[in-house]
Amino acid sequence: MFQTLILLHNPGAEMKNRRVVALAIAVLTPLSGVFVGVDTARQAQATYSGTNGPLLYTSYSPQTMMTTVRASTLAGTAVTTAFTGTGLPILSADGTKAVWMESAGQSWSIKMSNTNGTNTVTVVSGSGSPMPNNPSFSPDGTKIILSYDRDIHIIDAAASQTISSSNRILDSSGMNIASSPQYITATTIAYLGEQPSHSCGSGYSGIYVKDLTNSSVGTLLTNTCVGGMNREYSVAFDVSPNGQFVIFRYIAAFGAVAITKTDNTGSKINVVLGSSYSNEPSGRPVFSPDGANILYYSSSKLRLASFNGTAVGTASEVPFPAGVFAPSTLTWASVEANIGAAASPSPSPSPTTAPVSSGSQSVASPNVVPGVTITDTNVYTTAAPREVASGSAIAVLTPAQAKTQRIQSLTPSVCVPTEDDIVFLDEGRCNASVLSKRTGEVLRRIRTTVIEDDVVNLGVGNEIVTLAPIYFQNGSSILSKRARDRVASLKDQISAAGTVMVIGHTGTMLGDTPENQALSRTRAINTVREMRRIRASGPFYSLGVGALDPAVPSTERSKQAQNRRVVIVLIP
Repeated sequence: MFQTLILLHNPGAEMKNRRVVALAIAVLTPLSGVFVGVDTARQAQATYSGTNGPLLYTSYSPQTMMTTVRASTLAGTAVTTAFTGTGLPILSADGTKAVWMESAGQSWSIKMSNTNGTNTVTVVSGSGSPMPNNPSFSPDGTKIILSYDRDIHIIDAAASQTISSSNRILDSSGMNIASSPQYITATTIAYLGEQPSHSCGSGYSGIYVKDLTNSSVGTLLTNTCVGGMNREYSVAFDVSPNGQFVIFRYIAAFGAVAITKTDNTGSKINVVLGSSYSNEPSGRPVFSPDGANILYYSSSKLRLASFNGTAVGTASEVPFPAGVFAPSTLTWASVEANIGAAASPSPSPSPTTAPVSSGSQSVASPNVVPGVTITDTNVYTTAAPREVASGSAIAVLTPAQAKTQRIQSLTPSVCVPTEDDIVFLDEGRCNASVLSKRTGEVLRRIRTTVIEDDVVNLGVGNEIVTLAPIYFQNGSSILSKRARDRVASLKDQISAAGTVMVIGHTGTMLGDTPENQALSRTRAINTVREMRRIRASGPFYSLGVGALDPAVPSTERSKQAQNRRVVIVLIP
C-alpha cells in the first residue's frame, strides 16, 4: 500500500516556477508491455483494512546530520522500532513483511525482513547507475514491484533476485515516463507516467492504471492531469486500502492534494490547495490502514483529516516527538504490522571480507598528477588520524578490502566516501563507518576532526583539488551548453586525477526535501555522463547532498543561483 516518494521531472524541487517543467520531452516513444500471467488465487485487493497503528517515517536530524527511520503515535509519542537504516520500510498488505531501498555511495540494495526486524535478506543489489526505486509488495506478498531505469519490473519477494528484461512489465524505452508503481489489485497497478496515448501534455505527468493480464500500457486517470494554462501534473500518490481511490499531490501554480477514483469515474475531491511557497503541500499524502483517514504535509505541518468516500473532514495537526525534524518520507503502519516489536534480528552469517590489518598499511604511491599533490601513501585500516585537513583525502580501505567492504559517511556535509577513500570537504567532525557489502554489518567506525590547515603541516592525507562549480537552472538537472563547454575544458585535468568525485547540490528555499536530494543526485549523474561522453577518464563517483551544504547558507531567493551547482573534486 505504501511506498516512498519519487518525482517525475522533479517538479517540486527547489523553488521552481510551477508553470514550467524543467525537462521538456520532444518525442515520446510508445511504451511496450510484457504479458504477466496472474494466478486466480491472487485475485485480491492490494491491501486490507487494518487497525490504525503508529506512523513510520524517515527524519533528518540537523544535530547528527543523519537520516534515520523513526516511529511515533498520532499523539506524538515515540515508538521503538526494529528498523534502524535510512530507507523507509514499505509494509506488505498483511503487515508481516517490510521492503526498503538502501544506498551508500555507488552501492545500492533492496532489503526485505519481517516487520519485527528478523530474517533480513538482500533481494537484489548492485552499484552505480541506474538504481531501483519505490519497491512495494504484491497483495499476497510474494512479489515486489519497483521502478528501474525508468521502467517497471516485478520480481520475487526472495533473496538473490535479478532485474532484467524478463521481469520488466512496462518499458519506457529509455525515457522518464514510468515510475512509482503500486498495486491496486492483484491484476492492476498504478504508476506515475507520461505517454503518447492519453497524454497529459508534453512534459507533464499523471497517474495511470495498467491491467497486468495483457500487454497494453496504462490508462490515464483523467482527474490527475488537467489541461489549460496552469496544467496540473501529479508527482506522488497512494492507493486506498480498498483499492477504490488514490490520494495524490499535484502541481499547478502551487502544490495541492486531491483524491480521485481508480475506475476513472466521478469528480476530483480537493483536499488542500496551496496558494504560496510557504503553505503548499510537499511529500507524499497517504491513507490510513483502515481507509477512513488521510495524512498530508502542508505549511510545514503534518495534517490529519477524515475521509468517508465522498468528502474530507477538517484537518488537525499531528505532533512529532521532540528532536524529530520534518519527516522526509512517511507511511502509516497498522497495529497488525507490529513494527514496535522488540525482537532481536536473527544472526547473519559472518561476512566474507578481506582481513583488516592493525595500524596503517603502506601501499605503492600512484603517479603524481597535475594539480594534485600526494603526501600520504598510508592506508588507515584501523584508527583514522586524530586531525585531518579540510580539502584532503585519506585511504581507509586497501584494494582487496574495497571489493567486499564499503564506506558510509554519517556526516556528508563534512566528509564523503569514494571506493576506498574518505574526502574531507569542510571543517567539523567526520563520522563514518566501514560496512560489509554483502550483509551491511558495520565492521568498524571512523572518526576524525577536520580542521582548516595545510596537508603538509599535518603530514596526513593527500591534497585534493576542488574545481570551480558548474551551475544549473532552477529545478533543472540538464547541463547547459555553457556547462558542457566547461566540462570539456576540464577534460585533461579530470583525466589526470586518480579518482573524480562529482557532488550535486540544490537550493535551500524548501530545505533538504526528498525532491532536492533526488535532484542533486541527478545533477551529479548527468555531469558524470557528460564526462564519459567526451571520453574523460575516471573512475567517477557521483553523489547528491541536497540542500545540506549550500555555498550561500540563506533561504533568500536571490542567493539560490550559487547553491544550484555541481562540484568536481579531483583525488590523487
